[in-house]
Amino acid sequence: MKKRGALLVEQKETDLKKTRLDKDKTICEINERTIIGLKHLYLYLA
Repeated sequence: MKKRGALLVEQKETDLKKTRLDKDKTICEINERTIIGLKHLYLYLA
């Protein structure tokens, strides 16, 4: 039972890390999109 509990805890930790990585990825993607959008806007206005 102890081993099983430890495995569950490990699984939870890896899941947390995965979700954190996914969040970081989406934030990076959003930032990239906004930067590209701003560049287009700047070029359009200039």
